[in-house]
Amino acid sequence: MQEFGQDKERTFLLYILCLFVAALLIYFLLVRKETVLSLPEAEIEKVAQHLPDFSEYTVVRDRKEAFFAFLSPLAEKVNGEIKADRELLKQLQKVFRTRAQLSSRQRQELETLADKYRVEDYQALDVESIINTLQRRVAPIPKSLILAQAANESAWGRSRFALEGNNLFGQWCFEPGCGLVPSDRPAGKRYEVAMFRAPIDSIRSYVMNLNTFSAYRELREIRLQLQQQQQPVTGTALADGLINYSTRREEYIAEIKLMIEQNHLEQ
Repeated sequence: MQEFGQDKERTFLLYILCLFVAALLIYFLLVRKETVLSLPEAEIEKVAQHLPDFSEYTVVRDRKEAFFAFLSPLAEKVNGEIKADRELLKQLQKVFRTRAQLSSRQRQELETLADKYRVEDYQALDVESIINTLQRRVAPIPKSLILAQAANESAWGRSRFALEGNNLFGQWCFEPGCGLVPSDRPAGKRYEVAMFRAPIDSIRSYVMNLNTFSAYRELREIRLQLQQQQQPVTGTALADGLINYSTRREEYIAEIKLMIEQNHLEQ
């Protein structure tokens, strides 16, 4: 009889312990998910200096939620920076349309944008040509596309390049020692996978690549057409301009679109 009572007591204690552990896990997941999202924009970059260890999430759904929760405010911050540049561009364009010229200070502001967004030989271009080029380049990338490609390219933040180099998108660099050497790099090749100070710098680099590299001109044209037609600029629509992002080409585009759909990134 005494032994039965002890078993019952042990079972009860085990039950209480399980409840306590479950409560801790739920609290950890909720706090971890909201940590970055609840911060003021000015503090986001300071906190998010390194990727969390997403491999600690054994449940796929929890890992995905944590990944998106961490990256979403960073993507929004980068797009906010681009929107500020775009607003400046609109102001300069308005002045030029009204006066047919810019002041020396305004011309300098325009050239600063041209330099940032990699307009070739902008010093030799007239104001209208610079503005027309920048209109195609100075625009946000849909957050849905940023999140889907980051998840795809970094294996949900668990790849070697994400963990060791804060590289979420597989960007390359070409100076010796500029990054991490892939273990499967073919003999004779010199590229490395770029390293970044923080995850947000990887996002900035990726977005700048899409906005400026000739390989993604089609993406920018799709975006411009949607803007001119006053249609929503979605990640699904711009994914059609990623034909040169991967050697898998159409298959890669289909995969990114599917990730956007399955993870409800445009809802």
